[in-house]
Amino acid sequence: MTKRLLTLLMALLLLAGCVPAQAEEAAGPVVTLLDGAGQAVGQGVLLEAGQEVLVSASLAETAGLQVQAGEATIPVSGVEASGELAAVLRLEAQTRDPLPLAAEDPAVFSRVEAVSAQGETSACTVLTQVSLADGWGFTFRDEADTAQPGGALINDAGELAGLVLGAWADMPNAKVALGAEAIAALQGNAQANVLNPLPEKEAPAAPENKQEEPTASKPKKEEPLSASGTVFLENISLTMRGADELEVD
Repeated sequence: MTKRLLTLLMALLLLAGCVPAQAEEAAGPVVTLLDGAGQAVGQGVLLEAGQEVLVSASLAETAGLQVQAGEATIPVSGVEASGELAAVLRLEAQTRDPLPLAAEDPAVFSRVEAVSAQGETSACTVLTQVSLADGWGFTFRDEADTAQPGGALINDAGELAGLVLGAWADMPNAKVALGAEAIAALQGNAQANVLNPLPEKEAPAAPENKQEEPTASKPKKEEPLSASGTVFLENISLTMRGADELEVD
């Protein structure tokens, strides 16, 4: 009897030890992106054999971009493909293996898990499919409010189901992701394109002494989106997929 209890106790301890390892493995494909000064500017998801990384399009022109994957820091050699919302970057060296890409987008009301570069996870529910500039995507409810732009959404099969783009201003408590099918299309375009090198490390601009002449009417300058934090997406066309399509602009 004592031997059986000891065997059961050891099995429970081994099972408990596997939980952190599985969480770490799930967080593996999501990496941190650094600028030329070594400051964190966002996160991205590894593709292919761990030498391509999928990021939000706003990061594609960052000078001196590097990827931090665990203890390794790998420079980005260039942009393989870019759309309005996402881009595929090529790394100078291979890093850890990525998750397999899902063959299709997750179904409405299905559950997906958000994963960040810091290993944070949260359960999410797919709300509806949306038509985005780079292809089909979907909105989702982030229960713990931890999904940030550039993070991964993983389905119940352990596949990459989407790239987190940001919050959707038209729907409270909802966020938007680029779906797996659109990611596959962008990745296929990357394999056909010529690699575009990233800009060199930017030098500080010289101050201008010339004073700007006043004008009668000057157009208001649009405020740029923040490179860090949540990106709010507006004017997304909501489309229900199927035989009868309902569009809401």
